Amino acid sequence: MLHELIRSAPLPIMYLDREGRVALWNPAAEDTFGWAAEEALGRTPPDVPEDSLERFLQGIQETVTDRPMHGLEIPLQRNDGSRIHTRISSAPVTDAAGNPAGVLAILEDITERKRTEEALRRTTESLETLIESSPLPIVQTDMEGIVYLWNPAAERLLGWTAAEAVGRLLPYVPEEKMHEFRENLRKVGEGRVLRGVEVERRKKDGSPILLRVSTSLLPGGSGEPAGTIAILEDFTDRRRVEAEREALIDRLKTLQQLTHIIGTSLEPDRVLEFAVDSAFNSLSLRDAAVFLVDGDELVLQTEKGVYQDLRKKRGMRYRFGQGMIGRTAQAGETVYVPDVLSDPSWVRRDWAKEQGVGTFLGVPLKTRAGKLIGILSCLAEPGRRFSQDDLYVITALAEGVAIAFENAEAHTGLADALERLKKNHAVMVRMEKLSSLGTMAAGVAHEILNPANIIGLYAQRMLAESAEGSPEWKTAEVFVRNVQRIARICDDMRRLSRDEPPQFEPFDLNEAIQKSIRPLESELRLGSVGLTLNLDSEGVVDGDRYQIQQVLLNLFKNALDAMPKGGALTVSTRTLAEDGKAWMELRVEDTGTGIPPDILPRIFDPFFTTKSEDKGTGLGLSVSHGIVDAHGGKIWAESEAERGTAFIIRLPLRKEEHLPSPAGPSSETPG
Repeated sequence: MLHELIRSAPLPIMYLDREGRVALWNPAAEDTFGWAAEEALGRTPPDVPEDSLERFLQGIQETVTDRPMHGLEIPLQRNDGSRIHTRISSAPVTDAAGNPAGVLAILEDITERKRTEEALRRTTESLETLIESSPLPIVQTDMEGIVYLWNPAAERLLGWTAAEAVGRLLPYVPEEKMHEFRENLRKVGEGRVLRGVEVERRKKDGSPILLRVSTSLLPGGSGEPAGTIAILEDFTDRRRVEAEREALIDRLKTLQQLTHIIGTSLEPDRVLEFAVDSAFNSLSLRDAAVFLVDGDELVLQTEKGVYQDLRKKRGMRYRFGQGMIGRTAQAGETVYVPDVLSDPSWVRRDWAKEQGVGTFLGVPLKTRAGKLIGILSCLAEPGRRFSQDDLYVITALAEGVAIAFENAEAHTGLADALERLKKNHAVMVRMEKLSSLGTMAAGVAHEILNPANIIGLYAQRMLAESAEGSPEWKTAEVFVRNVQRIARICDDMRRLSRDEPPQFEPFDLNEAIQKSIRPLESELRLGSVGLTLNLDSEGVVDGDRYQIQQVLLNLFKNALDAMPKGGALTVSTRTLAEDGKAWMELRVEDTGTGIPPDILPRIFDPFFTTKSEDKGTGLGLSVSHGIVDAHGGKIWAESEAERGTAFIIRLPLRKEEHLPSPAGPSSETPG
């Protein structure tokens, strides 16, 4: 029972003997590290790299001597050479006599957690660097006013070193001003942001100083306030710029919020919106936007600012090397253009003048592996110079977007793989079902058709020899009609069983459509069905002309049957690109009765039909599906009850055919 539990455990488990050799290696360990059990047994764990082996074996020996090991974090190695971070917990195992026999170890893959911790560390370092390098004094306290951060600018302005200030009540607040300070602290604790409050304070040397203080609340992890952050400005000589102070506090909050969002959200769109909004507001831009890589183009994903009068929220595209956006992507590094009006990459100069745009800053969005996923675009007023603090914020926002996409991709990978497995399984089940039915159909059709032909001959003779309308004639007519139905069913069954591979050669699909329509022209007229052909000029595909015509004829007949009171039949073709391939798409649309939603998933099943007995056998669409599939194509149906049905076929376009290139931005598009 225990052995079976270990085998079915979702986490890697291994059992090591006293010498550290593998004695048990469960399937989860095989999947995680890539070594089969027979490769791992009888040796030191193959997943432990040389630089970690001594530390690992030391932990195992300590466990053998009855010292369980909990949460040892160590890098391990897969069979392909890649490394993952793991947390190892182990416990000693004794034999029947109570003597140490070995160690049972459970391993947990913590690679994703380590990546998130590294992202948080990098953002925290950026935040610390921003605080340390700030020209303005920054002070953080708890809710009682006890100092726990005192940056170098505060040391220079007030005289106390960080070592002297941290851990004590704010030293620059005189006793006679303590009530005023407590009242301001209470307001901040209620969630208010105090901006530019002018207060009298005292330096270490006892000299007075007039300060402008901006204070806001720092949220804690549990929702409770963690303290306050205050930015000080020496207002005595009025040299500090108020806008700089407010921008700095906003940027600090922006980086804190970015850290929080990255650590708690798997929604890249949320991070995108936050990054664009934060860049626009905290840097006082004219426009901020994110473009994401789509093949060899960059597509506008989200944006805020002056572009809104020129473009919709989504859909704007640039090719690599085109405009400022494409130029940044091609360079793969930050591009700063101080004067867009004199740069040839910028197109709409008149528009830039009207909107007050003169400066461009483009920052690549790159994964940790260096893969480009997009561009963060910043437009500012003419002559704008981005400070080092500005670049810290922009870089942090760009890194945050890239990390969010990496995290989301990692977490959705498993779901995508599962969905692909489900689809592949459904295809395999259908193929197996059709194969079995085809084998059976060949024998059944042969056995039925021989006696049916004999019955049909006698019935036709009886029909010819009887007076029309007599009881004998009516009986013979029923026999003849039903024998013809049997023959149609057998013919479809034999066609299903043959499963003949298509004979590939280039042919014009438009010509095949017209030839398939021609035999039905009289039925179209008699049935009051109007025909519309919208055929693409490029229609050459590789395939079996006769098999495809069989599919077309079946679809056209089905459309006619669906419109007993007349209607419209539309046949159209077009070329398109999807999934990195070029396709010829054919649509057969009718205005008939439609297919109910509960029936639509079953229409390609063999012998399934909604027609009356004398109208269909239930094999036509199944055979058509098999033919299209054998051509490497796709076929499906879209339908709305009482509104009509559309059957869509996609066949691989002949390689010599060329699709029209997607249109890039027009001359009306700004840089």
